[in-house]
Amino acid sequence: MSPMAYLRQMRVERMARLLVSTDLSVAETARSVGWRNQFHASQCFHAAYGVSPTEFRRQHTTPPPIA
Repeated sequence: MSPMAYLRQMRVERMARLLVSTDLSVAETARSVGWRNQFHASQCFHAAYGVSPTEFRRQHTTPPPIA
């Protein structure tokens, strides 16, 4: 694995953790892992996980319980 591929993998993994554990926007999570361009970050994320960051969050976030 090249150094850039490794860095990209680390970024998408960190981004995935942030998406499910925080309420940061996709743009904010992309910036927090080192990407300046949200579109590029979303493309890399989709290539790694097969879904968009927004869909990933939707699939991995449990809804609040009904009172």
